[in-house]
Amino acid sequence: VYVRFLELLPTLHGLGLQISVHMLMASPKIASLSWGQMKVQGSTLTYKDCKVWPGGSRAWDWRETGTEVPPSTVEYLEKQGIDVRVLQTEQAVKEYNALAARGIRVGGVFHSTC
Repeated sequence: VYVRFLELLPTLHGLGLQISVHMLMASPKIASLSWGQMKVQGSTLTYKDCKVWPGGSRAWDWRETGTEVPPSTVEYLEKQGIDVRVLQTEQAVKEYNALAARGIRVGGVFHSTC
């Protein structure tokens, strides 16, 4: 399973994320990743799968949206000038954290068991 993460997170109805005042905040670091568990800076929860965005995070219940992002969603984001990356989870976490550490507001959808 791959993950997608985005620079300048827009409204993503298909992923259940919307821009809010929290989007003005920094992206939280993914503090740890192991098989079936993820911890996000600023959250007391342990996630199996999670959505992370500037100012917050929440569990990703993929029964709501499925695990695949439709090609039309990727196309829409790219037309908006948004960088979309599809990576294996461990690599995605490394790149996400590197961008967040540089102050770039990024968001992502992460599946910890792939």
